[in-house]
Amino acid sequence: MALIFTAIGPSGEYSIERDGYHPQAGMAFLYKDDKYTFYFYVEDKVDMTRWEMTLIVKHASTQRFNMGTPVIGHGDKSIIEQNIERYLTTVSVLRACTHKRAT
Repeated sequence: MALIFTAIGPSGEYSIERDGYHPQAGMAFLYKDDKYTFYFYVEDKVDMTRWEMTLIVKHASTQRFNMGTPVIGHGDKSIIEQNIERYLTTVSVLRACTHKRAT
């Protein structure tokens, strides 16, 4: 069973689902709202001296682990960034990474 985060943002309902890992791309997530569906990839930077982890959105694509940058309207960009930031600060990404689907 996939972990799907659904919330109401400034422009309506959206959902984000953890969707795998690729060594070069990082952790993959599927973003969906009324206007856009795309994948984004997150890299984690760990500072062991401070016990801190920083999550960095590296890339977005129209297909999973593929090229094709999504076209997002200028007015929607900040809203999507807020939605993704809310997800990354609300959901335990590490738990989402280690979650196993039931068979």
